[in-house]
Amino acid sequence: MKINFALLIILALISGCSKEPSQQAVPTTTATAQCMKDTDCKGDRICEVGICTAPQSNATLTASNNSLAIGPKNGGLEEFKLSSESGTDAQCVEGVKDAPAFGSSFNGGVFLCREPIEIYWNNWYALNITQNSLEIHGEGKTTAFNGHLAIDCNTGTNTWNNATNMEEQLTSNKDIAEIVPIEALKKASQHICKI
Repeated sequence: MKINFALLIILALISGCSKEPSQQAVPTTTATAQCMKDTDCKGDRICEVGICTAPQSNATLTASNNSLAIGPKNGGLEEFKLSSESGTDAQCVEGVKDAPAFGSSFNGGVFLCREPIEIYWNNWYALNITQNSLEIHGEGKTTAFNGHLAIDCNTGTNTWNNATNMEEQLTSNKDIAEIVPIEALKKASQHICKI
């Protein structure tokens, strides 16, 4: 009896997971799509308009709609201005543990800062720098971060176009701010805006 009940539950789960997403859920540009169906996403996340997201109840959905850090908007995340809430307050300064100087050549890009982690560290640097955007990379003890940041020097607003850490897609400014030190963001803006 218990085996039959367990088999029924497994069959119900399998049949519920194999449904194809509706035509509305398929993004028009597959080049920027993160997923095409629920099985493309890790864990219990589901595919919604080409983005892997956690399933949400109505209460969670209402709370996230009122949040400052909501999911992707027009291919990027919400704009933000640099503040103490834009990144971690971890110490990230020049000269720590013989770090290269800010702006020096590093891993094919420009060194931003070194964040000490116990007896180790995370190095933060920028690649593919243009007039108003760059890729911020963090490598070291606790991170393998890669994010594309657009910076508007005139208004002081910044927008993450995409970001991953340890190969996991980050979908909110809040998630990114828990990883990237505010000092690395300030140095990135300083390098682009020449302030």
